[in-house]
Amino acid sequence: MAGRTPGAGEASAQRWLRWRVGLFVLVLLLGFALVVRRSFQLQVRDGARLKELAAQQYLKYIELPARRGPIFDRHGAPLAVSVEVDSICANPRQVGAAAREVATQLSPLLGVGRGELLGRLRSRRFFVWLKRRVTSEVAGRVRALQLPGVFLQRESRRFYPNGALAGALLGFSGVDGRGLEGVERSLDRWLRGSVMRVRALRDALGRSVLDQALGEGERQGQQVVLTIDKLIQHEAEQALAEAQRNVVPGSGWTAAVVMDPWTGDILALAGTPAFDPNRVAQARPSDWRIRALADAFEPGSTLKLFTVMSALVTGVTNERQLIDCENGSWRIGRRVIHDHKPHGLLSVADVVKKSSNIGVSKLAFRMGKQRLNEGLRRFGFAQRTGLLLPGERAGVLHDPAHWSDVALANIAFGQGMTATMVQLVRALAAIGNGGHLVVPRLVLQTMREGAAATEVPPLRGETVVEEDLARRMLAMMRGVTEDGGTAEAAAVEGYSVAGKTGTAQMVDPATGTYSTTKWLSSFMGLVPATRPRLAIIVVIKEPAGPSHFGGEVAGPVFKRIAGQALRHLGVAPDLPVGEALARRPGGRTPAASVPPSAPVEPPALPQVADEVSDDGHGLEVPDFRGLGMAEVIDRARAAGLALRLIGSGVAVSQRPSPGALVGTTGCAVTFEPPPWRAPQRVARAGAVLAATR
Repeated sequence: MAGRTPGAGEASAQRWLRWRVGLFVLVLLLGFALVVRRSFQLQVRDGARLKELAAQQYLKYIELPARRGPIFDRHGAPLAVSVEVDSICANPRQVGAAAREVATQLSPLLGVGRGELLGRLRSRRFFVWLKRRVTSEVAGRVRALQLPGVFLQRESRRFYPNGALAGALLGFSGVDGRGLEGVERSLDRWLRGSVMRVRALRDALGRSVLDQALGEGERQGQQVVLTIDKLIQHEAEQALAEAQRNVVPGSGWTAAVVMDPWTGDILALAGTPAFDPNRVAQARPSDWRIRALADAFEPGSTLKLFTVMSALVTGVTNERQLIDCENGSWRIGRRVIHDHKPHGLLSVADVVKKSSNIGVSKLAFRMGKQRLNEGLRRFGFAQRTGLLLPGERAGVLHDPAHWSDVALANIAFGQGMTATMVQLVRALAAIGNGGHLVVPRLVLQTMREGAAATEVPPLRGETVVEEDLARRMLAMMRGVTEDGGTAEAAAVEGYSVAGKTGTAQMVDPATGTYSTTKWLSSFMGLVPATRPRLAIIVVIKEPAGPSHFGGEVAGPVFKRIAGQALRHLGVAPDLPVGEALARRPGGRTPAASVPPSAPVEPPALPQVADEVSDDGHGLEVPDFRGLGMAEVIDRARAAGLALRLIGSGVAVSQRPSPGALVGTTGCAVTFEPPPWRAPQRVARAGAVLAATR
């Protein structure tokens, strides 16, 4: 048998070897291709998704809720602040089978029904709220239970350190941090701040560590400084509360507005019943209603001032001209106009002093419907004032084409039209400042953390009367609180008062006619009359007692508020001692008088140094003279000085003097209204604030 040749065997072996090597290389190449393909999938196509999955293992994002900016009064006293409190939360997936036991233990602590808690704890979500913003005591007891899946989270809660002081004015915010009423609502855009979403790293124990530095100012809203003076607000509320107890025992209310007639600054806006924004759940919606601008009412005799002023402007009369007041009864068609006391011939000045309905009605007939309508609208009636608060009413003044003769007479003495307290005090301020219609100002400045303050400048509208006419009207108004006037009880000892009473019948909703038992009593005045620093209006709804006349019911409240405010502002008396004593109401006690202010513990203000430091140490007092209030506050804060601000406008003097060294006692700065520039159109204060933001 023939065998293989050696050459053929070797060739076959080599071919087999090459085939094996080739197969191996092919497998290797295929394997490499698969690795490359898979690597491409992992790193390129699915890379972003896988990175996100990996990040979820060690990264998470936390939302930090916004912190509302604080609200201060004009002297820097806090009116509303935000404080950190605990809220109770849970992760239902971690609670698991223990949900029933957890709900049973938490229900009495949180004051939430067991069934409601059980429903939340059985949710499929990772996070649920159980009770937000609890007390530190409740938080401590929940923490001590160490319940599975239940934890505490810090949140910001609004706190009003003065309780009911300016409660309705300030309003309140909801659990989501949004303003719902009052200043909190109208300035919510500036106060609210912004929610921050920050990245955190999760460690091996599941704890979170922030991955970035935070600045508190990044999520805190702006600081807002109001024109409100805390002490004047306090005194106004005390006087109104006394009147509420003594003369308004039923469903009525009381309210007062104090304004700087030169700048329009609202120094106090008070009312009763009292409302504490820390206790919203215990209050009724009517408790936080801001009566001074949300309630438009028939003003009654207080409107006579502007009827008489319109008559003077149109030239149909002067203050010395005599008017026949028909012995208290004057027929117009089938209706009869009455005075509360019969009068014969009265000068126009005495028509104001005696508050004669017939006298002002005759002046209205001299002017005619169109000119009276124009005169009242010139003083801002039937139009909103632009005050930065929600719910302001414009009031009603119908088209004069539809007025009857009786309507013309009624409107002349404040019936058949409506106005708000803010409209009335604004119109009154125009008489006190020489004829300029100011825009009521509630916000002094806004400021973001670490940034310069933005001042909201005072605004005024057109000149509505000449300065000489305004001065003559002031002289006529002084007679109202003097002997024989309708408001002797409103006289402020040591100070001249230019005022006007109001006693308006209220409409009986059942009959649609004027009630003979329900009244709206008011008094408004300027003090001191020689150079007014304050314009004040007081309104008392449905007084109960032997008297319902504005001078006897609201006059004493005005007296108390004005006297305390003038002393607080450091305004020197303008009447000689003998004349002041002679002007005291003698021999009669008003039926609804409010007792003189008893010593109270008002909210504390910084004390001011009488002497400078003599040891070469202390804080150097800057030169504040010539600066606006906002800039004075800024410089004092920068220097670390406590301040006592007196008056409003531009700084004219200070104690101690510039350059002096003081300790922690601070500095007193006195302001006076600046001279007005050329007249400008009325602008809404809201637009100004937005423009200066």
